[in-house]
Amino acid sequence: MVPFLSRNVNQPERYKRAYFVAVTIILVAAQPGVLVGILFADEIFLVLLGKEWVPAAPVFMWLGIAGLVQVMTSTMGWLFVSQGRGKHYLMVGAVTAVISITSFVVGLLHFISRGSRSSRSAFYKLACFWRSLMAYTLLF
Repeated sequence: MVPFLSRNVNQPERYKRAYFVAVTIILVAAQPGVLVGILFADEIFLVLLGKEWVPAAPVFMWLGIAGLVQVMTSTMGWLFVSQGRGKHYLMVGAVTAVISITSFVVGLLHFISRGSRSSRSAFYKLACFWRSLMAYTLLF
């Protein structure tokens, strides 16, 4: 996808259309499976891993929610690379890394103190929002 986008970077309408078509195909292909995994995590764990693994299903569900967003934001690199903005990609990656590491630490501390699994997902959504905002600015 990156070579095609790179060749069409000077044709904004064609560039946007190609990106949106590719992302739509990825979303249609991946998100239903992720959603099924979230909705039926208990059953999936029971059938595939056994009843001793069912208590881990809520963790899988929270990570699945973050995965719904990740499917979209994972394509952001195409935009940076095709536009020759490697330095900006590095900066966004650094900010995302800081948010992700912070989310792991906060989620771990929150889990230890309260037994909650949602903090990691909430911070991950923040990182994905940041990346989506950067992708939007690259397109418009």
